[in-house]
Amino acid sequence: VWHFEIMGAGPFEVGAVWAAVRIPEGQVGVSANIPRISTLDLEDPDHYMASDNVHSLAEEMGWYDPDSGQEFRWWEAYSGRRPYSTREYFILSTLAPSMGLTMEMEELPFSVVPDEKVSIQRVLAYYRETYEGTEFDASKNMLIPNRYRQSDDDPEMVKSPMVNNWNLTRDMGALLNAVQPGVVEGVRTIAVQQCSYSQVIQARDWLPPEIGTVAYFSFDNPGQSPRIPIYAGTLSLPESFKIGCQKKYREDSACWSFRRTNRLSQIQWGWAREYLEPEVMAFEEQMFLEQPLIEQQALEMMKAEGGDDPMDFRTFLTRYTNRFAGGAMQAWSEMGDAFWAHYARGW
Repeated sequence: VWHFEIMGAGPFEVGAVWAAVRIPEGQVGVSANIPRISTLDLEDPDHYMASDNVHSLAEEMGWYDPDSGQEFRWWEAYSGRRPYSTREYFILSTLAPSMGLTMEMEELPFSVVPDEKVSIQRVLAYYRETYEGTEFDASKNMLIPNRYRQSDDDPEMVKSPMVNNWNLTRDMGALLNAVQPGVVEGVRTIAVQQCSYSQVIQARDWLPPEIGTVAYFSFDNPGQSPRIPIYAGTLSLPESFKIGCQKKYREDSACWSFRRTNRLSQIQWGWAREYLEPEVMAFEEQMFLEQPLIEQQALEMMKAEGGDDPMDFRTFLTRYTNRFAGGAMQAWSEMGDAFWAHYARGW
């Protein structure tokens, strides 16, 4: 896999400046809107590539001095900011804790060898991550006395059910810190509520590409929505997938099936998560439980000789994806109705 970064070439050139580094076999890299590429060994084109102006432009703009004795670093020349944030650090450090990475380092390794083989389930879990329970948990100080404590002398403090790491926006953080400074330390989580959609693509070369390549797709906040398996061989998606959700509320939009429920759950997340999170995991477990059976059936249909229609296996995959999507949308719509009724009663 090539990690590719590209930027405009500045005020004196029309075009771009770019660099690319190949992630070594068996390693993991992370890109989260920050330049990650460091040094470039352009004598090794199998692992490093760059535009012809990668050095000259930086020199012309005064961002790199070849006479300084310092090695050229892409991120330093073209960004000037530290080449990682909490997101990159959290993933790389938890995949390879044996490396002892810290947030005090000037730069992190471009890629790491995980201590354990990385499953697709773990990748999906990273997309749900808000750092809850870690040092980066923005809501760790949002504690109140446990309303169900045995006596008034019981000092047990628990996280407020009104709090979640998605509603601790800059404005909310500023409000709470104005009441008591230092309550909220804002941090960019991996899962965010402003997400329109996300996907994790798995490609397996031991299967035909129509079957071996699948996008685990979800609408809205990846920390709250179930994944839908969309195979490369799928011929079409539900009509509701074609209706956008960024401009206005529409009940015929698949995205809003999930967004409405997810936003309602955030009103009292400490309560609502007990219903929503098990459903997310139930759909994920169902997806991976069914996957070998679905793929084997599609493979047999693809290889069958004398079939009525050579596209039967793709129709089969399309039907499966559409029905899985329909079940997820129905479950979230019903859950949203239940949340709405709960709040309407004044709880």
